[in-house]
Amino acid sequence: MKPFLKKIGIFFIVLLLGFAITLISTKILVANWFDFSISKEKNILILGDSHTQCALNDTIISNALNMSESADTYFYSYTKLKNIIPSNKQIDTLILGYAPNNLSVTQDNWLVDSSINGFKLPLHFFLFDKNDTTEFLSNAPFQLVQNVPFIIKNNLGHLYRIKKKEKINHFGIGGFLALSHVDTTQEKKEIVDENVHKEVKFGSKDIVYLQKIYSLCEKNKIKLILLDTPIEQKLHAEPSVFYNKYLEFKNSNLPNATLLDYSKIPFDKKDFADKDHLNANGARLFSLWFVKQLYN
Repeated sequence: MKPFLKKIGIFFIVLLLGFAITLISTKILVANWFDFSISKEKNILILGDSHTQCALNDTIISNALNMSESADTYFYSYTKLKNIIPSNKQIDTLILGYAPNNLSVTQDNWLVDSSINGFKLPLHFFLFDKNDTTEFLSNAPFQLVQNVPFIIKNNLGHLYRIKKKEKINHFGIGGFLALSHVDTTQEKKEIVDENVHKEVKFGSKDIVYLQKIYSLCEKNKIKLILLDTPIEQKLHAEPSVFYNKYLEFKNSNLPNATLLDYSKIPFDKKDFADKDHLNANGARLFSLWFVKQLYN
């Protein structure tokens, strides 16, 4: 019985070593072979979650590259930014999604959300340096272990795309998303309090990476524009305690950044895919308008 158990133990040790070696080797290959360079004509980088991903069409803003991705925390935006900057010295402006919800405790919860990390971690792991890996392990150690097979699978997929010389926004780590549908939800007859800032707790973990993004921009002389994109009128709320904290945080911790709160710009309901995401036509209209604001 003991020899059998010994063989089983050796088998699992070899299996784990095999996974570890494959994980590390494929990560190193992707990180070393990945081409982060973008067109020299593109001096604006766009990062953030689904709001900037769906609002800013970088075929209209021709000198910009939108690398926003759904459910991106500032942690994931930071890992992308510090990998993209060294190969693209022409980048002088970063447009970063910055809405009140991005500073809430909900965003902290996303750092350890297994469903979010389940699809983001395998795609983004090759971007992690030693510090990123350590910080991720401190937040969600078991999620890294659970996702090892999927990380390896995606690393192999990345290597295939690298061989095909795919563009940076074809790797699943960000890119403009045109939503084709239209918000068809019916307005409620009764007045319902939909104050998105009500009784929201301020976060403490993910904003650390927002400050790291700010520091990286300052170090590289990159202008940081904080953007809050349009939402449906029914979500517009009077300034709240949380909203005031949102403004205070920017003024105290990100003093050289420019805040553009365009959340209350009036758009027709038909230009929204849902209550807080523009659809393709809404993104077209907003992007055309936004370009004019940038250069006026």
